[in-house]
Amino acid sequence: MARVPRSGSSAAPKQHNDGLYRLTGTFVALAILDLVLLWIYMHVTIAEPVRQNSSGAEASLLHLSDWRDVEKKTKALRDWKKIASEKKSLVKETSYYNVDDRIAKILESAMTQIDEETAAKLPKWQDIVSMYGEKPIIHGLETCEPYRETVPPENRMTGPAGLFNTGTNLLFQLMKENCDIKEAKHSTSHHEPRENGIRYQPPWGKHNPPKTHRFKNVAQAWGGGIKQDDFLPIVLIKDPYSWMGSECRHKYFANWDHTTVKYAIGEGEYTSLLDVWNVWYNEYEELSFPMLQTRFEDLLFHGEEVLKIACECVGGVFTDDFVYIERNAKEDLPIHTGANGLVESLVQYGDPSKRLTGFTDRDRYYASKNLDSQLMEKFGYNPPPLPTS
Repeated sequence: MARVPRSGSSAAPKQHNDGLYRLTGTFVALAILDLVLLWIYMHVTIAEPVRQNSSGAEASLLHLSDWRDVEKKTKALRDWKKIASEKKSLVKETSYYNVDDRIAKILESAMTQIDEETAAKLPKWQDIVSMYGEKPIIHGLETCEPYRETVPPENRMTGPAGLFNTGTNLLFQLMKENCDIKEAKHSTSHHEPRENGIRYQPPWGKHNPPKTHRFKNVAQAWGGGIKQDDFLPIVLIKDPYSWMGSECRHKYFANWDHTTVKYAIGEGEYTSLLDVWNVWYNEYEELSFPMLQTRFEDLLFHGEEVLKIACECVGGVFTDDFVYIERNAKEDLPIHTGANGLVESLVQYGDPSKRLTGFTDRDRYYASKNLDSQLMEKFGYNPPPLPTS
């Protein structure tokens, strides 16, 4: 499985406001840095598309997958939030060139500006509805109340689980920035850098099959010392046609004929890439512990609604000022070179014509016969028509 660097446990350095006489050279330097950052945002980052001109605190914030320097990231987050509201106000005034209002709202929440050429590439909302339906799909809501009744507030934890290339890093970043289990700061069993109960992965590992790893494996990153049944996973699934395309682009284990997947405990042998998707998600179907299941596409197109529901499921407080982390959530990981950022993802996953990119007629026939139809129906994925020739 993919290995994630261990997170540090140090908190961001505190800044004391004891008056002018205690202002040291270090604090003067930090104050100057803040002014420089503000100037950069007001004159550079705001003036041009964020995706192409990220700098200063924002550039650091957007590389949160590097957990080797938590202090630096926390400092960058403070700097970034100082000007986020001003920047969002300016983005609101930006024309979105007749982009659908719902797509424009996603761009606005990410503080992302676009040009006319990019706007022309963005999908129409009816195309998104034709692929995924009008509303998000979230399973497992009936387990939220039993979870809250069973797990004390200070011990509640949540975070992503799912196969590779299903948006688990994105979900972690979005939950971390927008949800706060306030009692988590008083926990004696777990501590996150932000002490909010939002964790990078389940203690058994986010990519590991739950039947063979839950209670049997301790993940190297964020797994030690955790009571595993205190953790409520948010399981992300992705349209299998899009997921196979992602796998073939980023090559975790992309073989059609025969696939071996290395997990923390042993290896999984599968007849095909499709078999990985079928078997892995059916393991969660066969288990009954508290969890939520939702689609990557709902995280992309209905992010605020999905995250609010997930946050409240574990007793968290959801933000009043939702922020969508723009650009590629895995940008620092070499295996994801070329992975889509927000705008690219909206184009890629909102365009029905791109769903079967790279598929041969033989691939399409094979998929139609071997995909688990019950999983497809449960998560609202309609099989594409077969080739006519």
